[in-house]
Amino acid sequence: MTLTADRFEVPFEGGNVDVEVKSNIDYEVLIDEKSQSWIHLDNTPSSRALTSTHLKFQIDASQDYEKREGTITIKSGEKRETVTIYQAGEGILTLTAREFQLDNSEQDIKIEVSSNFEYSIDMPNVDWISEVKAQTRGLSTHTINLHVAENKSYDDRSATLRLFDANSELSEEVRIVQSQKNALVVETKEFEFDESGGTFTVNLRSNVNYKVQISDYWITEAPATRALVDGSHTFIVAPQYEGYDRQTEIVFSDASTGVSEVVTVKQHCSMLFDSSTLQLIIDNSHQLTLTNRTDQDVRWESSDPSVASVDASGRITALSRGTANITATTLDGKHTCQCTVSVKDITDFILARYTGGSTINNGGWILQGSQFNWDFVNKSSETVILKSLQLIDGHGGFGALHPFQDVVGPYQTVSYTSTIGYVGIYAPVTCRFTYEYKGKEYTVDVNENDKIDWTDWLS
Repeated sequence: MTLTADRFEVPFEGGNVDVEVKSNIDYEVLIDEKSQSWIHLDNTPSSRALTSTHLKFQIDASQDYEKREGTITIKSGEKRETVTIYQAGEGILTLTAREFQLDNSEQDIKIEVSSNFEYSIDMPNVDWISEVKAQTRGLSTHTINLHVAENKSYDDRSATLRLFDANSELSEEVRIVQSQKNALVVETKEFEFDESGGTFTVNLRSNVNYKVQISDYWITEAPATRALVDGSHTFIVAPQYEGYDRQTEIVFSDASTGVSEVVTVKQHCSMLFDSSTLQLIIDNSHQLTLTNRTDQDVRWESSDPSVASVDASGRITALSRGTANITATTLDGKHTCQCTVSVKDITDFILARYTGGSTINNGGWILQGSQFNWDFVNKSSETVILKSLQLIDGHGGFGALHPFQDVVGPYQTVSYTSTIGYVGIYAPVTCRFTYEYKGKEYTVDVNENDKIDWTDWLS
């Protein structure tokens, strides 16, 4: 029994070994016990008269850092031949992740390492990454624990950690990237204006793609080009002379990162009236109360003195139907306050209406005993005196006058019933109320056939 070769060199990644045996006797193949895990016989030997047999062995890839050795014995009785397998060793360094993309928060990360040698760690030369605990050795999985500090800057940052074999060129790198602190930095967060309005500019720095949201109609943004890093936005505050203070917000926000900044805009009136609108009845007057936050005297003016006049103290007198704007202006002309006055006649607030009844109509003649129900409605804030009620027939004839002195207060309605006497009356019937206001008499008529919807008028 002879062998053509008794020594084989196998690379780290493994392979096949072919042993040629020339024999004319039976033999057996024995792999030493410690090598049976990585040397495997692929075929079963057979022998015959001085015949060559090829024994094929599969050699597994090595997991060892150092070179390893195994033996194969070919035995027949006391006769034996030995084959030695030498396999090169090599370092194994495997990482579960080679890059970490982190947000800007303080956090810990883990690097899982599979290695068969004592590797070294080359930490990055930065102050924001530190190793919590180092582990190495053996062909097993170990964890490198790193602590990453919060990124309080407005720029991304990155660092590279290197794991290497001091005895070879084997190495792996891990890249750690931490995003910037997402921010909107506004220089000035509050702006104030008087009633004249004006413009203002919000200067900000940002590293996010933000949007601008304005809460109220009286703030508008002037057209401008916005840069992503350094931004400035100019806004226009509308004037307002309604006589009240107002406040709103402008929000700069990025929905994807959740960062936002709020700018508050306040508009104060230098002068305020107790009311920005007023309704008066002709011949009535009203004293406007002015809150003057300036140190100046004011002049008073009416846009239509024929409708409403105003004196130097701010007292308004209603003169005729219409609308007039009463304005108080500082002597330097910079501050103005306005009240809109609507002037109406007392007759605009008085209503007569037919509310039904029980009538007998014989060919246009309303018979005796028929009844008509009427309302007299005062929708004003004034008191009037109801003087009389009188029916007028369809031919224009006047019935009996029913005098009284009924006081009808503000927003009050009084009801009356007219009963037709024994003579009767021509249809259609009209009721005329006579009332007195400030010593002057007025009349209001309503016909039984009036089909007017008074819902809106009475609301």
